[in-house]
Parts: sequence; C-alpha cells; structure tokens
Amino acid sequence: MAAGETLEQLEWTARLGAGKLAGTPGLTADDALALLAEIAHARVIEQNPRTVLDLATGSRRFGGAGRGDVVRLLGGCGVFTAEDRGFSFADEDLAHFLAARHLARRHPRGPKWWQPWTGRYLAPRADWPWPALETHLYLAALWWRESRAAVERRLNRLLSEEHWYPNLRFVLELLRRNLVPGNDFAGRATAVLGEALRGDRLPDDHWLAGAKWLSSLDPAATRTVLDDLVRLPPDGCRPQRRLLAVDELAEHDPPRARENLAVLAAGLVGKPEDRLETARLIGDRDAALGVRAMLTLARSPAMREWRTPAAIAAGSVEVMRELTEPQHGLSDEGRLKLLADLLARNADAEHETAGLIVATATNPETPARVAALVHPHDHAAAMRIVAGVAWSEAGGMTRFHAVQMLGEFAPDQAVPALERLSQDPAAGGEARFAAARHIVEKHGGPIAALVGLAEDKDAPEDARIRAATLVGKTEPTTGARLLVAIAPQRPDALNRAFDLDPKVGYAALDKLARSSLVPAKRRIEVVEAIGAKLDRVRRVRLFGVIAETSQDEDAMQAARKVASLDKIRGQQVMADLAARPTAGHRYRLTAALEGGAAAAPVLRDLAT
Repeated sequence: MAAGETLEQLEWTARLGAGKLAGTPGLTADDALALLAEIAHARVIEQNPRTVLDLATGSRRFGGAGRGDVVRLLGGCGVFTAEDRGFSFADEDLAHFLAARHLARRHPRGPKWWQPWTGRYLAPRADWPWPALETHLYLAALWWRESRAAVERRLNRLLSEEHWYPNLRFVLELLRRNLVPGNDFAGRATAVLGEALRGDRLPDDHWLAGAKWLSSLDPAATRTVLDDLVRLPPDGCRPQRRLLAVDELAEHDPPRARENLAVLAAGLVGKPEDRLETARLIGDRDAALGVRAMLTLARSPAMREWRTPAAIAAGSVEVMRELTEPQHGLSDEGRLKLLADLLARNADAEHETAGLIVATATNPETPARVAALVHPHDHAAAMRIVAGVAWSEAGGMTRFHAVQMLGEFAPDQAVPALERLSQDPAAGGEARFAAARHIVEKHGGPIAALVGLAEDKDAPEDARIRAATLVGKTEPTTGARLLVAIAPQRPDALNRAFDLDPKVGYAALDKLARSSLVPAKRRIEVVEAIGAKLDRVRRVRLFGVIAETSQDEDAMQAARKVASLDKIRGQQVMADLAARPTAGHRYRLTAALEGGAAAAPVLRDLAT
C-alpha cells in the first residue's frame, strides 16, 4: 500500500470514529477527532496511567456530558473496545497514528533542534526499537508533507557515521512502508552501510546487522561488499570478520561463498591466535578446508608457539614429528604437547621422538616430563629416561624431581634412590635436603639420611641446619646438638637448638660467651638474640663472662649490659675492669666512675 493510501485510510478511519463520537451538543466532528488524538497522545506518548474513560470525561471538549453518555459514545464510535478495566484502542496502529497526528498539529513546522518540545522527536537513540516506534514513523510521514526539509535534516543525522547504528533501522522502516516518498535515502543508506561494512571498525553484532540491512536495500551491492572483504581485505581486517563475510555471502550466493572460504583458508593473516581460531571456524564449515588451513599454519614460522595446536588440530603425524625437531625453535612445552598427542596415536612408533626431546631439551625439567608421558605406554623406557636424569651431573631440584618420579614408577626403589641422592654432593644442598626429608615425610622412613646430611661438613650450611632442625622434630636433643655443632655462632641456629633442648642450647651459649677467640660484639649479639628465652640471672652471668674474657671497649660494653640487668653486679664488673693494670688511665678512670662504691679503692689509687 502506498504511503498516501495508508495515511488516508487511517485518517478516514479516525474521522469515521470521530463522526460517531460527535453525538453530544457542542462536540463537533473536528473536536471529536482532536479528542481522540489527545487521548492517544496521553496513552501512547505520555504513558498517562489514567483510563481512556477518565481522560475523555475529564476533557473540556465533552462539556457537561454525563459519564453514562460518555461510556455510550466511546463504546459506539468503533475506535475503542470495552474491557473489564474500561476501554482500549481497538487498533494499535490507529492509536499511534492519532498520537502522531496530535503532535503534527501542535508542531506543524516539524522538528527543530533548538526547540526542546520538538527536538526530541526523530532524534538519534542508542536502543532499538524506539519507544512508540509506530508513532514516530507516522509523525515523520505527516511532517514530510508540510515540513520536508526539517525531516530530511533529521533523517540525514540518523544516517551519519556517529548515529547510523541502530537508527538506520528507522529510515529503513520509512522506506519499506514508503512513508516518505520521493526521497534519496535508499541511496544514502546504501552508501553509509557499504562504507561501514568494508572495514573492521564495527563490533560483530553491528556488522551483522548492517549486512542484513544493506541486503534489504541492495542485494547486488551487498554481494560486492562481502566478496571484496574476503578477496581484497583492507589493512588490519581480522580473519574472523572475513569469515563473517563468507557466512553472509552464503545466504546470497552459496557457490561464491564456498570459493571465498577456500581463498580465506589459503591466506590467513593477522595475529597467530586469530589465525588459529579462524582455521578452526573454517573447519566447522568445511572439514577438509579446515585441515588444509591448520597444516598451512603449522608449517608457518610466523605462528611461533601456535604451530603446536595447529599441528595437533590438523592431525598430521608427520608434521607433528617434524615440529619436535629442535631446528624449528618450538619451546619444550610445545614439543611435549606434540609428544603427548603422538603417543596417544601410536606410542610404539614414538621412541625416537621421545629420545630426541630428551637429548635436546632446554629446560632441565623436560626429560622427567617426557618420562611421565612415556610411562603409561612403556615402563622400561620411562625408567631409563628418568634414571638418566636422576643420576646425571645436573644439580638443583631437577634430579630430586626425577628421583621422585622414579619412586612412583618403581615404589621399591623409592627410599634407596632418595638415600643415594641425599648423599651425593653434586646434587646440591636443596636437592639433598629435599631427598632426605622425603624419606621421612613421604615414606615414613628413618632420619638417618637427615642426620648424615647434617653431619656432612662439606654440605652447604643452610641445608645442614634445615636437616638438623627436621631431625629435632623426632629427636630434639640430637637435633639441638647437631645445630650447635653446625653453627655455634649463628643466632638462628642456637635459637632453634634452645627451642629443641634448652640445656644443650644454654651450654652452647655459655661456651660461646667464654670463647675469647670469638669477637665480643658477635658474642653479645648472639646472647641478645636469644636473651628473651633466658632468665635474668643467666643473662647477667653470660654478659659478665663476656666482659671478663674481652678487652677495652668490648669489655666495657658487656659490663654495661650487666649493669642494665643488675646494677650492683654491673658496678662490680666495672670495678674489675677499672682494676686491670694493663688498661690505660682514661679507660680505668671511666670504668671506676661507672663502678660506683665497688670501684672506690681503684678511684683513690688513680687520684694519687
């Protein structure tokens, strides 16, 4: 139906109803039509909660008509239907037309951006469909007759680069219904969509919507745009977008779409991960083309680590084996993934591949991981691989992890292998301690390996201390003695020894305090570090011993530590220092002054 016929038919229907409604004195047909338009505007545009009956009886146009007369007139005019809750428009399309007619009569010059009461109509929106869409369509059609230029400006704004999505749909609806005859919006919309679809700027949902809208306007132009996007893509166009173009083209030209899918499969570009995903999607549409695309990617050095999943997806044993060779530059992680897939296909045929990865691994953990992959298929081969790592010249935790795995493969060999590793100086302190600890904590074995490590004077001191500490959990006195023997001057070691066996710990502190071979500052630091665990008497005694076995300022510092704990005993120690005949006069005088009454004889002697 032409636009004129549609609008004229709605106008005729509205006037027919208005004529039937004009059944009261003073209510002309024009007034009745205006009343219907006011009610429609209130219900459709303003979303007024009042009922049709309330809106009608409240209108000045009905004058003094009683409510019963209004009910009779509304029910008999043919525009409304009676419901339990009152009246509603019998034809929603007519309601939208009447609402639009009301607006067009109030604003006959069309929408003006500087007029807030008209500027909101036909304005761009971010959502679709627009609220009261039908009203806006009819409003555009009514304004088109009298204010075409104003409507053209509004519709052109809807088609601008900034606003065309989703507002182009409104223009398409106008064109589809021929509500704005004699315009060039179809050509403008086609150009806008063609330009927008050629690039990769749009989100996928916007692009798909745009492609369908363009198809409704110009199917031939749509095919050209989709074809060019695959065969002549602009710089930076993602392969996924090109695949969308293939899918859309399939709805218009299936043979050409199949050709384009092959073109896309043979020339994937973009980020490696994007290429891989596109190849997978191509495979969803054509399995053979998908395999071909994956093989191309697997052989492309530019794909770097993404060659691994491409080769696995392609399922080519030859390509997967080839990529495990070191000259292709894949990481050990990628090569292990390939080996896992190859073993799952035919484990008996992959001994050489496994050996190659072990021999050329760049990560020390890789050989043991190869053994773990091989083990479910060939126990003996896995044992050979893991034993080669466990008893190699390598240091660090790699050998410990291999020994762990060896024990998992052959439980009866677990403890002997751990004992052997714990005794091997080449393994390093961390691995030796881990092995000795594993015997106790994992297998419930004896502490002999821990004791042996703690007693090994050639082992790293930290590893020995950790071993001795762990021994102390089972045998506290043994652990304490080992700690004292390993590090008699280390506060942390003596602290642990004291925690395990206070008697052993205090004896070690006493021995350290008496050792004039150890710098006094060091002895004072150790006693201070552990002092919180000692009673005051013992601390006084230890600092006193340090003062007695030290010289000069070191001795005086220790004496002052004594005085801070016991003033009388501190003065006595200071008096002893003041009495030293080999000390200098100033030193003896300072000590005598701090010694108080205990140093009075020395002070008198120094004064003469």
